[in-house]
Amino acid sequence: MKTPENFFEERIKFYPVETAEERFIAVTNIIDEFRNEFLNQMKKVHPSWTKGTLMASYFRYMYKNEFSSQELKNIEESIMEFHDRKS
Repeated sequence: MKTPENFFEERIKFYPVETAEERFIAVTNIIDEFRNEFLNQMKKVHPSWTKGTLMASYFRYMYKNEFSSQELKNIEESIMEFHDRKS
């Protein structure tokens, strides 16, 4: 899934904000909206994936440049174990 470079800039137009608190709420809503859209698209492409696998794929997408390959793998395994155990 490719994210438009201006995703957040385009979305913020739909949230009239004046105070710092309103901006914070708007940005968290946009992040939730993006996460939900990402997970819905991944479910369509990979309908057999567990919730843990979906959440791990979201984590990798968001943080792939922040961690080493081994760190990503370890974190993804923890995410999958957590979510799949709860399901």
